[in-house]
Amino acid sequence: MTAKAIAAVSLDPNNGDVLAFVSWSTSYAQMSLLSQPADGGSPTTLLESPEFRVHPSSWSPDGRVIATSIFGETARGGFVGVEDRTMRLQEGFGPIPSFSPDGRFIAYWVSAGRSEVFIRSYPAGDVTRQFSVDGGVADEREAAGGRRGRPLLAGPAPPVPGPGVG
Repeated sequence: MTAKAIAAVSLDPNNGDVLAFVSWSTSYAQMSLLSQPADGGSPTTLLESPEFRVHPSSWSPDGRVIATSIFGETARGGFVGVEDRTMRLQEGFGPIPSFSPDGRFIAYWVSAGRSEVFIRSYPAGDVTRQFSVDGGVADEREAAGGRRGRPLLAGPAPPVPGPGVG
């Protein structure tokens, strides 16, 4: 496949030797989610031309699952199995999901009036907690505890300067 464009690149957590990325060859509406060795080996198609845009957000610590942001009529999250190449959509699960360093939790945001950061157990999903209070802002690595286990950062969004301010 000759890619017209590549976007949303994510490195696997083990050695950083595999990339997951979105590519399209003819139009933005015909996107594919691929993985490829970082050394330039042949790409593997994980999902081909799904009916929605799937962007890789975070790899599970064992490298077997990619948490994804899914964009269509609404933004939500899901999971793609790297080995079996299956997509699992999640209801009530927001975009930009990120695995915790131990893989037991997923952090994501939900925007319903204001953005909030939530944490959900993985893979069961039986425990969900709102983490932020009065609006949450977090980089996806920070939201899941960071690569080196940095603490979760969330809090009120900073004020946006008005015209002539700043």
